[in-house]
Amino acid sequence: MALLADGMLKKVSAATSDIAALQFCFRSVLHEHLLNKEHGLLADNAASVQFAKVGQWLKDYVHN
Repeated sequence: MALLADGMLKKVSAATSDIAALQFCFRSVLHEHLLNKEHGLLADNAASVQFAKVGQWLKDYVHN
């Protein structure tokens, strides 16, 4: 259930838009901090390993 700042319920479409925006932001943060070629945590891993680890983090923290 999504609530407005005043405690009232949001319309479903507004709540869905908020969730989509959060998912996009999370993916951007993951890309910068995990996959960045200069300082990303997974930068030196093979593409298949990167794909698997990012997919697991998305599953754990975004798509519960």
